[in-house]
Amino acid sequence: MFERLRGSSIYVGNAALQGFSTSIIYGLTYPLFVQYLNLPANQLGGIGSLLSLAWSPKSLISFTSDAFPICGFRRLPYLMMGFLICITVTISMAVVAFPEPYHDVDWENCTKIDTEVHNPNSRNEVGFYLAMIALWKMGTAWADCIIDALIIERSLLEKKSKRGTILATAKVCASGAKVFAYLFTGLVFNSVMFGGRFCFKVNINLCFWIFATVLILAATYAFIFTNEKNFQKREETKGSSYNLEKIKTLLLSSHYQKLLLFAILFSMLNFHTVAGYKVEKHWAKVEPLVKSIVYIISILLHILGVAIFMKKFLNTNWRLLVIITHVIVTLLELPIVTMTVFNIMRSQYLWFLDDIADGIISHWINLIINLITIEYATPGTEGICYAFYWGTYTISSSLSNSISNLMFSQFDIMEDYRYLNDSFSDRVVVYMSFIIVYCGRMLVIAAVFLLPKQKAHAQKLKKNGEESTHKWYNVAFLIGIMVCFVLSFILNLLPQFKSTRCLMIAGGPGCK
Repeated sequence: MFERLRGSSIYVGNAALQGFSTSIIYGLTYPLFVQYLNLPANQLGGIGSLLSLAWSPKSLISFTSDAFPICGFRRLPYLMMGFLICITVTISMAVVAFPEPYHDVDWENCTKIDTEVHNPNSRNEVGFYLAMIALWKMGTAWADCIIDALIIERSLLEKKSKRGTILATAKVCASGAKVFAYLFTGLVFNSVMFGGRFCFKVNINLCFWIFATVLILAATYAFIFTNEKNFQKREETKGSSYNLEKIKTLLLSSHYQKLLLFAILFSMLNFHTVAGYKVEKHWAKVEPLVKSIVYIISILLHILGVAIFMKKFLNTNWRLLVIITHVIVTLLELPIVTMTVFNIMRSQYLWFLDDIADGIISHWINLIINLITIEYATPGTEGICYAFYWGTYTISSSLSNSISNLMFSQFDIMEDYRYLNDSFSDRVVVYMSFIIVYCGRMLVIAAVFLLPKQKAHAQKLKKNGEESTHKWYNVAFLIGIMVCFVLSFILNLLPQFKSTRCLMIAGGPGCK
């Protein structure tokens, strides 16, 4: 029984981090930032990118964990550090009062009055809470990449024909925790003060005390039952210099850098229009509870999709799967956006079909990438192989948001008045921003040829790639990623300050 609990620790940790903690952060974004504080679209886009950037230190954490064990342990000490950050941040947010809402609330009639301003300074008071949530996300990423490394270590011990089963089980456990998290945020934050229909006031600080309690329980379980020896039935670590050499070989190999190039192209071309936030709020009139329910539906479809994938498509061409899902989802989204923008049919339930479709594509891509990293990883590089890819992806995605902010600043779709006017010309401008997004998404298809076709092809590329190391352009490639991180951080920080929010490079109409 005790051994089973030890084996289950990675699933519990995965559920607490990838499931509960990450989903709470995403579940709070719409009711708090879009409805409660009514932030402009460019500021919302910047917040989303900054939260994504908080995920990028996974690469450094995984590198440190792989190369520098603490007291002979490469995983457990770093896992506890990540949990400690999450717990500290949630407790900090539990004791600091949240700003007053942007709009007035008529509690007698149980309605939020979108035309009356209660706290016009709300968008300038969000700095502390954004920093705290970003630190929470960073702590989650810190601990999450250690759990991912443990999962990959165990997956490397699986038979080739069954490899991916442990990964799929962990993802299902995380999905179960996501359902709980989204139900909680959907029900609690469906008050009228957050754009919902329930007539009760929410104590935001009490919610963060609950989040902290869940994380403390999960951290305690992981500390007691995580036994690294169970996951290291291979040669013992030969020292930091040995691991550093293996990590260097991985990062400078051509097969892995093709995977990183795919991450850059996929995230840069798969950008989103900032109009989506405002369309969701004003035209689709989305409620937080319904949004959470749709997230849950998306998760359940993901669980079903994983089961089907593992049974029918585990050995199917990965490139073909990416192309098919990408095209089908885009064709499903286009008519939904058209009907909503041009007021042919406006419904929050119709709009959420778009979110479900978008969720499907991200889930399948994530699963395929995880399977590829299992094939590319070598003993001692499990953490960095997984984390450096997703670090590169989040950095590129954040930079893509900055570029889209600059591009769509010419459309003047950041503030509420265009959506409240709702004229035909307003609809055309908003619709054109979506068309540009879908054109970029179609270009992504060309990038799939940087991926291996399947496991055997991945192993072949891995063998050939390790023979092509230590070239100057490989080093330049890695330096370029670091430069993009700094640039993305600066550009996404600009919309958060009143004095720079108006800049066109920040998505504003231009400062006068």
